[in-house]
Amino acid sequence: MVYPSGSSRTENARVSILTPPLLPSNDDPTAATTFTRPHMPFDEALVYHQLWRFLLRGHPPLPVELVRLIFRAASIMVPVKDRIYRAEHGVHIRVPNCNGQVRISRVWFCTPPLLYRRRPAAIQLVTVSRDGWSKAHTNICHSWFEWGIFPASPFTEYMKDGGAITGDEDSWPKDASGKSRWRRSHGNAVAVGKFQQHNGPRVEMHDEMWDDVKEGSVIAVRACAQQALWENAAKYGEVVVWQWFEPLLRLLLAQQAFK
Repeated sequence: MVYPSGSSRTENARVSILTPPLLPSNDDPTAATTFTRPHMPFDEALVYHQLWRFLLRGHPPLPVELVRLIFRAASIMVPVKDRIYRAEHGVHIRVPNCNGQVRISRVWFCTPPLLYRRRPAAIQLVTVSRDGWSKAHTNICHSWFEWGIFPASPFTEYMKDGGAITGDEDSWPKDASGKSRWRRSHGNAVAVGKFQQHNGPRVEMHDEMWDDVKEGSVIAVRACAQQALWENAAKYGEVVVWQWFEPLLRLLLAQQAFK
């Protein structure tokens, strides 16, 4: 369904910070054709590296465990280039022409089973997508993306034929408290016909989204739309994995990326 960047299956689709991928073409000449992955700029990484060293060698010097806690409390993290999960195809949904607040969704993609011992600092959903609106004038976004953490088993059927459209929310597994596991990541710009990049918020490990994660769980992404004739279209999407900043190794990787 999706695959991590850098695997043998994606030899021709590898992406670095400096060389964003060309996205699939479409009929819209104004559509975005490049993608800028969220990252920590090298200058910023250098500042954090020097700050880490200053705290370790200050007067008095701080123990490394305390320095690590300070950086984590400040949510200082970097993306993991070999743990980026991309959708293999785009997605498009359109609400039928009917009365009422009709809401539909389509499962777009999901990650491979997660390894519990490799829990990240945070994850982030990024899409290149657009809103398709009806003639109604509104400032409310009626097209958006949701994601959640689920057991792997429900997605065998949902991913057939490009992802099943479902409006039956009761069919999805619930969390331990009985609530839906789906949560909103971000919406499209309202009534903008061209594709744009949208970076959802980072979801850190202390968020309740992670409460029921188990070995072998998957992160699933779906496109949603509401209101008659409304559309949601995306031609690229990925889940970016972030890990806590650590000096030296992270600095070396950042230097290599900019050579």
